[in-house]
Amino acid sequence: MKPSVTLKENYEFRRLYQKGASAVGGCMVIYCRRNRLGRNRLGITVSVKIGNAVKRNRARRRLREVCRLNSPCLCQGWDMVLVARGRTLTAPWKELNDTFLRLCRKLELLQDQQGSQNAQAKQNRQAKHERQKKQENRGTKKQQPDEKKFSVKGDRSHAPEKAPGTSEDKP
Repeated sequence: MKPSVTLKENYEFRRLYQKGASAVGGCMVIYCRRNRLGRNRLGITVSVKIGNAVKRNRARRRLREVCRLNSPCLCQGWDMVLVARGRTLTAPWKELNDTFLRLCRKLELLQDQQGSQNAQAKQNRQAKHERQKKQENRGTKKQQPDEKKFSVKGDRSHAPEKAPGTSEDKP
């Protein structure tokens, strides 16, 4: 069995909390950030609010196992912190696994077909948004007044012609 690489230092956890992306589910919270190591590192946090040491260790084991089973599907080169929530202990295994995969898909950590399709869809949405902004910018530019439509005050050369017999034509 291949040993996993873990996050252990407090500054590593704090950096992920402050600068990492996060996704929240009913059973867990995932914080992630790219690293330059070419492999994933995992940290697990369980609050004292979850319960006594036995319950906290059980929550850690469950989260570690979910990550281990799904590690072949994950992209490499990420630091991840899994934060246990109250439902981590009582949730059925399928729900725990599905929540993990859904959150990883949301953070674009999966390398399977669905993850790449989601990334492609996101790029398409961004490109469409940029095109719309460009079109809006084109439409909001100030238009130069057309000389044929507007006349300068006192200048009668560009004024529209009046019909004969109007009151202005009589001396």
